[in-house]
Amino acid sequence: MPYARLDWTKYSFEASFYFLGTLLLFLLPIMKFDSNNIQLVKPVNLGLFNMIAYIFIFFGFAVYVYFVPILIGMLSLGNSLVNLRALNEMGTIYYDINILFFVMSLFCQFCPIVITFYFYSLAFTNNSSVFNRLLLFSSTACFVSDLTAVGRTGLIMWPMYYMFSYILFRKFLSDQNKSKAINLLLIVASICVLIFIPITFSRYGDRGVMLSLLHYIGSQFGYFNEYYQLPIIKDNNISKMFPIFKFMFEDGQRLSTYETSILMFNTYGVNLNQFATFIGHFILTYDKLSFLVISLVYNLILYLVFINNKVVSFGQMILITLVSQIPLQGIFYYMMAWTICNIYMILTILLSLLFSKKIRLFSKKVR
Repeated sequence: MPYARLDWTKYSFEASFYFLGTLLLFLLPIMKFDSNNIQLVKPVNLGLFNMIAYIFIFFGFAVYVYFVPILIGMLSLGNSLVNLRALNEMGTIYYDINILFFVMSLFCQFCPIVITFYFYSLAFTNNSSVFNRLLLFSSTACFVSDLTAVGRTGLIMWPMYYMFSYILFRKFLSDQNKSKAINLLLIVASICVLIFIPITFSRYGDRGVMLSLLHYIGSQFGYFNEYYQLPIIKDNNISKMFPIFKFMFEDGQRLSTYETSILMFNTYGVNLNQFATFIGHFILTYDKLSFLVISLVYNLILYLVFINNKVVSFGQMILITLVSQIPLQGIFYYMMAWTICNIYMILTILLSLLFSKKIRLFSKKVR
């Protein structure tokens, strides 16, 4: 896939103000849910909480059992990282696409929710340290899943999810647990960087290590400005935001991700592998006014959902974690644009509702 050069002459104040305005609409609900304002977190049903946590632990280990042999098999082929990534983008896969693969991939979407469970357990329960460590370990399943695609997403996003949950719960953590949490973050982040650098360098090695990293980190706003000016025909298709609708209601052959990327590049000169943030992703599909309206409606709904942030439920904490994923992941692009991600969103909302109401199943509660 060729890489278009960034045209710096396409920067504009209009694009910049549009970007900052819509981004603010997505961030304000999260900013309003300030953990410093929380006075009480409602107790959960401990039996229900632990049952779901054990399910997370089971699937976390299952993902490692499933994906590690695949990863070892890939690396044993002797291909370079850049060749492995290129083969992946062209549709080469090293595993069977079956129901087991989809189940394992679906669980990997729950990484930030599992981290939220971990911090709640650490702050509000008497669960053992072994239980908490197993729960946290299960959240790292996204690492091995992404690495089978020679991807870096998990290496970047896991520390961000972890830091978000830490900030969300820090008010309720003991000083000892705060110290342990920060030390653990530094250790895991260092490991992620050690893996991240060679993968990045393998893809942009002609620019050198530092330029490769700076390009990866800082190019999104530039690409957004370029996308903003493109005369792309917009269809305002809701299935581009929630592809589960396309899967459920639309028939016919669908283009693969690679085929879609080639079509966009040949038609408009847009390389979908060049990240323009989630807002850039959306303005390739929605006209600017429609997406601005969507952003306003989204902001209003979440404002009403989080209108009382002094007494909150664990369900609301799960929901704010889900909501935060859009801008966190959106540093690159809209990562929820997959049917499996929509299934994850639906299940997470149901999980949020489950912990927002009084559930009598397994009646023991904990503060």
